[in-house]
Amino acid sequence: MIIILIFAVSAKTLLNRPLWFDEALTVLNFALLDTPSKIYHSYIIPNNQIIHTIFLHWWIKLFSFDFLRLLPFLCGISCLLFLWQLRKKSSNTAAFVTICVLAFSFPFALYATALRGYILAAMAVSGGAWMVTRYLECGKKSFLAGWFLFSLLSIGTMPGTLAGLAGAMLYAMGYCRWEILKTRRFYLAGFTPLAAFALFYLPIKENLLRCAALGEGWKEGSAMLLALAMGVVFTFLPVMIPAGLGMIKKYRFTPKIFHLLIWFLPIPAAYVFKVAPFPRVFFPLFPVFTLVLADGVKDFLALMRHKRGEKYAETILLAVMAASFLWAGLCRFETLREKLASLHPCPGGQEDFIDCHFMKKSFSPHFTAQKFKEFFPDAPAVYATFDSDPWALMYAFMDNGVESRIFFDGPSGKFPGIPPVAIKHFKEDKAVLEKRFNCRFNEVFTTDNHTFLVPQNE
Repeated sequence: MIIILIFAVSAKTLLNRPLWFDEALTVLNFALLDTPSKIYHSYIIPNNQIIHTIFLHWWIKLFSFDFLRLLPFLCGISCLLFLWQLRKKSSNTAAFVTICVLAFSFPFALYATALRGYILAAMAVSGGAWMVTRYLECGKKSFLAGWFLFSLLSIGTMPGTLAGLAGAMLYAMGYCRWEILKTRRFYLAGFTPLAAFALFYLPIKENLLRCAALGEGWKEGSAMLLALAMGVVFTFLPVMIPAGLGMIKKYRFTPKIFHLLIWFLPIPAAYVFKVAPFPRVFFPLFPVFTLVLADGVKDFLALMRHKRGEKYAETILLAVMAASFLWAGLCRFETLREKLASLHPCPGGQEDFIDCHFMKKSFSPHFTAQKFKEFFPDAPAVYATFDSDPWALMYAFMDNGVESRIFFDGPSGKFPGIPPVAIKHFKEDKAVLEKRFNCRFNEVFTTDNHTFLVPQNE
């Protein structure tokens, strides 16, 4: 299928990138636990996206540490295939164009090659949208069972995927009559994700509450929503104008109004909680956005056919596809992504869609590990600052046969005494490290990402 080929070409260069903090933490701290049961009961921080971690656990048992990124890559393919199952809800042409734009996009390639659960959750939301749409249409219990299984898969990966499942439900409701609100199947479908949530998290509810109390995210809800909006535009830019023009036409008060509500789903989370979620938590909504945009493209092409004729509509279609190729190519340039991300007036944390630090050429933990082995082959221990990404360094050290043990200040406590070697991010102020250990450090070597330091002999 052309869409899968497009995605494979888009993601190819990202399959060999080094693991960054969250990925390495997932692998080393959770996926390597002895059993899936231990993984399930080790929900101590949100980094353990349980079902994804269990899949990763099995993958490592089958293939060791080879081809790790093929797991999310296969989830990305499955996500696109599930979206294609709903193509007739818009039209084959509109769905093809819009799904291609998603497959081309930098954010989709990023998360479809990441050792995190976002693409697995997005895949489950895509499958869930297919199942719940068919269930509301025909009422077959097999589709309700499929909706439950996809809900369980997505929620067991990330509790925040409830927003994506709500989007799938709203999408399905947009193709029903108002009478669906009076039917039993509507309430069964609406209750299903909540039942899946309760089934999965009630046995570990204390862990869930502790994770929620950690307060990880963005302090400013408005800033988070703007970052998410920028990510959506960055992903779907080539189809946003034609889709938007198609959506402008005057609707009667029909169930299609539910499709408009999908765009507002992230807003409550931005203001209800003390800390707004990271923008990437809403990545599982992107497949639903794709389906809604396809509907807009369909209406726009129909309007062009009516006013200008078939050939004009085909010309626009080719122009959109050409713009998609061009935009996808431009988004691979780091300089452009940096400039686009800088348009955010008040960034509140890790950039999730456009200019992620771990996607920069300077992010090279494996080169750091190789140079460390060259400079300090016998060092028993090394202290790494939090900003130096200690978990990525741990994985790179393991992968490059560096036996030095990495320590950092974390939940397990602070490093005692003065380390024989320290690693900091190259932009960090050395004075902060010197104050931390109450000693002077000499810089030994600096990579594009890290600086090696040793205590100064007084």
